[in-house]
Amino acid sequence: MRGKNTKFLLSCTAFLFLCMLACAVCVASARTIFVPDDYAKIQWAVSNASTGDTIIVRDGIYVENIDINKRLTIKSENGSAYCIVRAANKSDHVFDITAYYVAISGFTVKDSNHAGIYLNETDYCDIINNYCSDNYYGIYLKGSKDNKITNNTCSYNNYAGFYLNYSEHNQITNSAYSYNDWHGLYLYKSSNNIITNNICKNNRDGIRLYDSNSNIIANNICSYNYWRGIWLYDSEYNKITNNNCSYNDGDGIGLYDFYGFSNYNKITNNTCSYNGDDGISIVCNYGGDYNKITNNTCSYNYGKGIRLWKASSNQITNNNCSYNAIGIHLEYYSCDNRIYLNNFIDNANNAYISKSKGNHWKSPIKITYTYKGKIYANYTGNYWSDYTGNDTNNDGIGDKSYYIYSGNYDYYPLMEPWENYFPENKPPIASFTYTPENPLVNETITFDASSSYDPDGTIISYE
Repeated sequence: MRGKNTKFLLSCTAFLFLCMLACAVCVASARTIFVPDDYAKIQWAVSNASTGDTIIVRDGIYVENIDINKRLTIKSENGSAYCIVRAANKSDHVFDITAYYVAISGFTVKDSNHAGIYLNETDYCDIINNYCSDNYYGIYLKGSKDNKITNNTCSYNNYAGFYLNYSEHNQITNSAYSYNDWHGLYLYKSSNNIITNNICKNNRDGIRLYDSNSNIIANNICSYNYWRGIWLYDSEYNKITNNNCSYNDGDGIGLYDFYGFSNYNKITNNTCSYNGDDGISIVCNYGGDYNKITNNTCSYNYGKGIRLWKASSNQITNNNCSYNAIGIHLEYYSCDNRIYLNNFIDNANNAYISKSKGNHWKSPIKITYTYKGKIYANYTGNYWSDYTGNDTNNDGIGDKSYYIYSGNYDYYPLMEPWENYFPENKPPIASFTYTPENPLVNETITFDASSSYDPDGTIISYE
């Protein structure tokens, strides 16, 4: 028995040794190739490289089209300002990538009538710190997934800064897609992508989704575009959150349909102000239903703060609509929408309704809230700045209904903006005492802090 165990252990040891040797050989075989030192052209370096090699391109201007069909890392030596790659054949992509696990970083890529950087049915690539201008598409992904596209600038004279076509599970982050002729960032039939922390300004549309579902669009700046900041067309189950969509010539955020539906989207915590048309607009022929519009600021828009056109069964809560031509506009058979706990403040018309019936201007159930230090449970409507009714029992709900328009009433109007009913959502307001009372210059003082909204009496940090 001992002999068998010894043989087994020797076999395992030999197998592990061979594995380690194979790994060492692979690491040892990976080369670093320099352009133009080892090869005058980037394409020559790619053609002569082996899988896993790194190609470093020194400063200069390179006029060529580069096809990459193996796993490589290709990077400039000193960044995109010093390493420019221009298309030799304008009818071809500058970088055409068809292999998995390719990394491209630090180039200025320009002058292609197709794409500056093109990923064609390839996955797990890293496209980082590139500057793409004067192309048809700055960066173009077709049938590609699980790629990371970060810290790129695709601006100035591209037709579109970035194009996702039938692509999913990609991350597009911390980049600029501005001053392009068409869209800054365009998703076509592309789902489950994460689009975060990008700047999409001075395009026709900042970000456009067409027939694209279940994407996350968060923390982007989509302002100063000629049409809309963010435009969803026939797209469902998307999360649009924490974006700044202001100063656009059209809508801040628009949900539209053409042949399909724009349903089940969540539009939360966005700023949609100072737009030439509406702050948030749902305009649909077939379906703009079951969307949630929550915690948005829609102010100073030339049109409406929030607009629904043939859109039904949407939930509109916790929004601030102020200083617009119309605070909220329901038109053309927008029915069965639930609208409560919103602020409509000093709009030229706080609300306007046309050809729309059966909407609900109160919470579906009684809500527990705090008003002037006391806790109540009641149905809650909206805050209307022009409401003139009284509150004789001091529960924060007006005694008489607020007449909205065309037979619509808010039966539970709020006496104050909705935020005042939920102090737990407010940040702590701290008051301080200090000793000594008259400190000398550069003398250390000691703070004691308390807060009316600090349950344990301990302030974690001071600002």
